[in-house]
Amino acid sequence: MRIDASSILSCLLVIAFKMKSTTAESGPALVVTYIPDRSSLQIPKYSYCRFQILESGVPTTTIRCTYFDISVYFLGVVADYQSDVLFLYENIRSIIYMETNHSQEAIRTWIPIQEGLAGMHTRIAYDWLSKNLYWTDITYGWIGVISPRTDDQRRYRILVHENIQRPHGIALDPIQGFLFWTDIDQTVRIERSSLSGDDRRVLISSGLITPYSIVADIRTQNMFWIDDEKDTIESAQYDGTGRKIIKRIAHAGLFHLEVFKELVYVSDPTNKQFYVINKNTGETQIALTLPYHYPYGITMYHPDVQAANITDYCRLRQCSQICISKKAGAMCMCKEGFILSPDGKNCSEDSGPFHRGLVVSNSTSLCIADIHAISTSGFNLTCFLLVAGITHFELDTIRREIIFANNSGLYYTSFDQFTVQNLIAVSGNVSGLAFDWKDRSIYWTEVNTGKILLVSRDRSISLTILSSLASPRNILVLPIERLMFWVSGSHLYKIESSKLDGTDRRVVTYFSATTSPASISFDPSSQRLYFVDDSYIKTCNLNGSDVQKISTAPSNTESIYIYKAYLLLHYRSWPSLSSTIKSFVIEGLNLTEKSPSQFTSIGSITDMKVFDERVQPSGKGPCDEMNGGCEQICIATGLVNRVCRCQLGFKTDPANANGCSSSPVYNNFLLVSDWTNDMIYQLSLETNDVQAVDVKKIKDPTGVAYDYIRKTVIWGSSNLQQILSVNINASIEMLLFPTGDRYNTFPDRFAIDFATGNIFYTAVSLNGSASGGYIAVLSLSGRHKKLITELEQPRAIVLYPSKGLMFWTDHGTYPYIGKSAMNGQNKIAFINTGVTWPNGLALDYKNDRLYWTDGSTNRVESCKLDGTERTIVFVDSEAHLMDIAYDNAGYLYYTAWNRPYITKLVLSQTIQAVHLFENAELGRLDDLDIYLLDNQPPPNILCSYNNGNCSTFCFPTMDGRSCSCEDLDSISADGVTCSSETTTYRSTASSTTVKTKSTMVLPTTPSSPTQDSSTTKTTKTTARLPTTENVTSSTRVADPLTPEPTGDNNQKLIPIVAGSAGGIVVLIAIVATIFITRCMILRKTHKQGGREQSMSWNRDIEIQPRRNEPSEVADRSISVVSDDYDTIQPNEVYSCPDYLTPRIYSDEFREQTAGNELEYNRVGNPDYETLTKSKELAYSQTAGVHKGRVNDYESPDRRLENEYTHLMKIAKLPVRGENRFGEETKSVGSEHMPMGQVVEQDS
Repeated sequence: MRIDASSILSCLLVIAFKMKSTTAESGPALVVTYIPDRSSLQIPKYSYCRFQILESGVPTTTIRCTYFDISVYFLGVVADYQSDVLFLYENIRSIIYMETNHSQEAIRTWIPIQEGLAGMHTRIAYDWLSKNLYWTDITYGWIGVISPRTDDQRRYRILVHENIQRPHGIALDPIQGFLFWTDIDQTVRIERSSLSGDDRRVLISSGLITPYSIVADIRTQNMFWIDDEKDTIESAQYDGTGRKIIKRIAHAGLFHLEVFKELVYVSDPTNKQFYVINKNTGETQIALTLPYHYPYGITMYHPDVQAANITDYCRLRQCSQICISKKAGAMCMCKEGFILSPDGKNCSEDSGPFHRGLVVSNSTSLCIADIHAISTSGFNLTCFLLVAGITHFELDTIRREIIFANNSGLYYTSFDQFTVQNLIAVSGNVSGLAFDWKDRSIYWTEVNTGKILLVSRDRSISLTILSSLASPRNILVLPIERLMFWVSGSHLYKIESSKLDGTDRRVVTYFSATTSPASISFDPSSQRLYFVDDSYIKTCNLNGSDVQKISTAPSNTESIYIYKAYLLLHYRSWPSLSSTIKSFVIEGLNLTEKSPSQFTSIGSITDMKVFDERVQPSGKGPCDEMNGGCEQICIATGLVNRVCRCQLGFKTDPANANGCSSSPVYNNFLLVSDWTNDMIYQLSLETNDVQAVDVKKIKDPTGVAYDYIRKTVIWGSSNLQQILSVNINASIEMLLFPTGDRYNTFPDRFAIDFATGNIFYTAVSLNGSASGGYIAVLSLSGRHKKLITELEQPRAIVLYPSKGLMFWTDHGTYPYIGKSAMNGQNKIAFINTGVTWPNGLALDYKNDRLYWTDGSTNRVESCKLDGTERTIVFVDSEAHLMDIAYDNAGYLYYTAWNRPYITKLVLSQTIQAVHLFENAELGRLDDLDIYLLDNQPPPNILCSYNNGNCSTFCFPTMDGRSCSCEDLDSISADGVTCSSETTTYRSTASSTTVKTKSTMVLPTTPSSPTQDSSTTKTTKTTARLPTTENVTSSTRVADPLTPEPTGDNNQKLIPIVAGSAGGIVVLIAIVATIFITRCMILRKTHKQGGREQSMSWNRDIEIQPRRNEPSEVADRSISVVSDDYDTIQPNEVYSCPDYLTPRIYSDEFREQTAGNELEYNRVGNPDYETLTKSKELAYSQTAGVHKGRVNDYESPDRRLENEYTHLMKIAKLPVRGENRFGEETKSVGSEHMPMGQVVEQDS
């Protein structure tokens, strides 16, 4: 059937739109199709424009545009310069038009050459050598070809229809004879075949998400494609090798592309632009915008596109219908329904006129329409068989037969001869009919007898499958799944199911409507049932779960049927009783309505089916069930065979050829989140390997952090709104905190205080609240505390534990970089000018510098910790910089949304930029963390020991440390425990357990009555013990280790007045008493189980000691504190008693602490108040176990030393003779056991 173009385009009006004073010349041009913004009052609204181009291919601003006075949406366009023809795909009508005489406006014509296509994602490609037009149809799931130089719209052939689901992009190379296409299926891939659809080959099957468009560069034999979800323009050679990303454009909506000479042209309807990009460098040459218009299709109308001096073998072949170019020749093909004659040129009808179409029945006839009548109105029905009383029918597409029922029995006939044959007589009223094409059995229901019966088509054997049913009707058989479904009931209707032999009968779901429901249908791709209930289209799983109401249905709907991605239903219109067929496109659980087809001449339709031999496969495809047994990627290589492949970061598991595994990286790597691919990768800085963190499902990862002590990756999910973790050894995933459920936020970035294990993070409001963001901390035991609230868009966060500082960024309305103490106090916005999107932060702990990235200015900047000496380090134009990490060897690493790699900056006099891990399969890289053995932040000693004696949170601050409690809890008067807690102590003098409030005597700095407590600084004056009031009013303390002697709760502390003789005497007495007592306690031992153990004070849970400590820990030496630092030799050591453990301080540490003896003692010595200025000093060992910590695994090769020793090494404070808990070790046989006894605690 031919549609009259004049009736559709009768009001064509072509005008010249000049952006300059000159008019665009006819001849070579870049043609871009547009959809106008209908909300705009801008007139006129153009459909496509011709941009005059320079010799290089760069378009100028001289354009000539065409518009129509009707809604015409051209989404695709290709050109034949030699024939002066454009082919345009129009979306609303789903028609491909041929525009002849394109360069001659006066005599242009538009001819429809193919109708009934899929819709928005149809793509077209043109073989200018053999003059054939190819197209993809994602709804029908095939690739077709048509010879457009004919009035016969049926002169098309389906080339590719097996092992293809949702083909999108399509490209041709007529010279090499290649056809390329993209298939967005369960396994997204790029394939190649000959132009006839033979010799198929999968080129790329990983690292793709939505490759909507593809084009072939004939000059270089490279293919280029866009991936909208990845925001990328990519390329590879014709065999799939040499893949690379040309450019990534963040926040773009890429739709179509074209290539010419050294340029790639890409349309971006989302931003109303199209880009001209150098295909070699990725540099954007120009970005053009036509106001109030959205660009879609792009093609180059130029003689250089069509190579000269190429032999046209089709002109020599003289095929009667379709000629296909080959690399060295041509072959003839026939349109659908015809086969090639023995002469290889002519075609003859293939066993009848019908081969693919929509079949319907009424009470007297069977009729068929072109298959495209499913999606486009205007197709006529051809009735080919007159039979009275047809109520139901089924199709045997393999044998080309029709099985139908009327009131007297079941019959069958052929599409080719139309002779009706009797199959079996029936006694009841047939209320449903179904066909099992695998064993050629016909099932039917009888509403009045309550039976389901079967008859074999080959053996004419019949039997009753089920009986005594409640008015069964509308039976559906699934031959592959070996199941059948039917509707039963008279007022309360339900769907029931059983196996094909009638066993395992069960109720699937109930209907809401009290009227008789329409038939049910099955979608093989989603394995779901569809049915109409109470004027709604509903769907559910085969077991009845997940019932979804997805669309309204017309009243009087009588049947429903699914063909590929189309859902068809027919209903009667009152009072005419004429039937209308309405079609929907199935996209997940959404339906998109197409134009209804009304067949007025046929009257009331009783049943409908689609005749297509490919809808009755002998079995499932090799990848259809259980992903073909493949863990990740399954690629069908035929009807039976398949191959398994792995994603980036995984390799085929040696123990399982179908499985995939990754190898964790333990040292010297970058950790990065890939938002596009929902992956987290470890990027080895030693081997350049990319290893994926092996987690079943990561959804929209935001920030990532690596806890090297526990070998755990922490990440956030903006989709799940959760903080999660996984151990890289065991791949055990854990939920740490649900930010969405608790605070309606999603977590963004993370930082870890390795001294306490606390996780600091930023969170962003889900409802767009301008003050719903915050910074919070999460302990390993799951306790949570908000530190800073009412933030707008907080993102990056870094910690400086040894200085008690925290830095973060906020890219809200007034972007800034903030700084505060780690407890959230004393916060300031110390960088608040010249920043727009501060996305990343990194600290240089050696030189005390802060680095940051700005995604708007695309600058890497740096300053001192007080904001001075601000400098621009590096500029990366168009990069959209994200996160940054620092390596103390003098390197910076950063991610950028528009860069398919990690950039490494070598910080020298001349900044060098190196691209690392450049891989086209990587998506948009967001957050970045770095782990190097010698690159960890220096710890704060005050919180390293026993959690600073804090019951919940210990926060290093700028002049000490503070204790704090989780949300909705408050600190007790003692300044260390929380009001909701009591602590159990074990007396060091006896084994009696005494429960009491945990009260600490902690040294503080004396403050003036007028001095603000927030600005209290440590001085060299003698520390005084605080009164109870002092402790209550101040939670900032300097020493975490000295416990208050237990006793009567009413016992008052002895105040010491600085400067008085009595106070000095008391101070000396207390210091001496404490020192002697602690030494005696440490020497007191007792026998238990044949091993020596000492008594030590500990406020935490019992944790098993670490085994296999090196024998060198027996070294006994001690560092010296002196009044005069000049008299002490570097690392001068003295002997110490057996029960004391030495510490040695480096020269660098002495230099940092010189001139401040009290601070030196405070930082380096947990019991500094008991030490006097003398040549020989000793430390008692009282470090406890960090609250809530568990014994970490001990790898056989001891990849990492225990946590405490490692922290001390980072701080350049070597420790000998200790285990990880700070306890003295003693060799017992082949093991080293801690000489301490764990003390119980209530919490």
